[in-house]
Amino acid sequence: MAEITLTSIPCLGGVDLRIGAIRVLERDDLALISVAVPQEGEAAVADALRSTWDLPMPAPQRVSTAGDRSALWGAPDQVLLLGPRSTEWEGEVAAALDGKGYVTDQTHAWAILEVRGPGIQAAFERLVPLDLDPEMFPPGAAARTALEHMAAIVLRLEAERFLLLSASSTAQSFLHAVTTTLTWYEEIAPGA
Repeated sequence: MAEITLTSIPCLGGVDLRIGAIRVLERDDLALISVAVPQEGEAAVADALRSTWDLPMPAPQRVSTAGDRSALWGAPDQVLLLGPRSTEWEGEVAAALDGKGYVTDQTHAWAILEVRGPGIQAAFERLVPLDLDPEMFPPGAAARTALEHMAAIVLRLEAERFLLLSASSTAQSFLHAVTTTLTWYEEIAPGA
């Protein structure tokens, strides 16, 4: 019998683009783990995250970060954990929670883009139906929203640096929406 080895490939082919001063980079080095919190189990999950990674439980529409790991509020009774991609991390999370939460690896279900550069907030005004003013959506903010016809999660990491997540099943449409918006913006405000 032939031996078959499966190799993971980025759903967007490892895209790394520059559109004017803005960079669009696929973050296939990140893993995404979903933790479903059982009824009345939030304190136990919060204790496990803090004791294992010094990672605070995130408030709604916020991201908490410790080192190279982040937690974001995904929905009521759900936390999404972002961290370095490795085959061991899902097991580490499951071991840390020790039955206090239900763990599912979501890494391959999402396309993750990092978009950064000057003028990114103004460019996103056409794409993201959120008030991205830094007073309303500061670094550390996160929200579920829509990008064109696709569900997405938007995280603001720094003033001009965002992570955008959307379903890997629509990854090409997701990338097209982002690059079309950035190209349009570059045409009307070159080098902004």
